[in-house]
Amino acid sequence: GTTPRNFSPCGVCKDKASAQLFSHPERYFTYFADADVPFVEALVIPIRVGNTIPGTIWILSHTEGKGFDAEDVRIMTDLADFTGCALGLLQAAQTDRVTRKNLEREIELRKQTEAALRKIKDGLEIEIESRTSQLQQLTGSLLSAQDDERKRIARELHDSTGQALAGLSMTISQMHKDASGANLRRFEEC
Repeated sequence: GTTPRNFSPCGVCKDKASAQLFSHPERYFTYFADADVPFVEALVIPIRVGNTIPGTIWILSHTEGKGFDAEDVRIMTDLADFTGCALGLLQAAQTDRVTRKNLEREIELRKQTEAALRKIKDGLEIEIESRTSQLQQLTGSLLSAQDDERKRIARELHDSTGQALAGLSMTISQMHKDASGANLRRFEEC
C-alpha cells in the first residue's frame, strides 16, 4: 500500500531534500512494527533528477550496534546520484521516443496532406484544361455566330437597302424626268 507523504521516511527525505538517518524508524512510523523485522537504523537518500526528487534509496540495518557512518552516506549518495542520472537518461530516452513517434506521425500526416494536395492540384489542372478547352470552343462559336450575324445583317442591308435605293433612284429619275418635262413644257409655253 501507500502511506501519506508526511508519515513516511521517503516523504520526510524528499521534503528535507537531504539524506535522513532514522534510528528505530518503527517508533516514528508505526506501520513498520507490522513487518515483524527489527529495524535498527534506516538511511534514506534522495534520488535527484534535475530539480526534482522522484524517489529515494533506502538502506536498513537490522543488527544492533551496526549503524551507518558518513562513508555509508557518501557511498549511498553516489549511488543515488548514479541512479538519478540513469533515471534522467531513461526519461530523456522516453521523451525522445515519444518526440520521435510524434515527429514520425507528423511527417506521415504531412506526406498524406501533400499527396492529397497533389491530387487536388492535378484535379484542378485537369478541370482548368477542360474549362479552357470549353472556353476556346465557346469563343470559337461566339466568333462564328458574330460573323454569321454580320453576314446576315450585310445581306439584309444589301437586299432591303439596295432595293430601297434602287426604288429611290428610280423615283428620283422619274421625278427628274417629270421635272425636266415640266420645265420643257413651261419653256415651250413661254
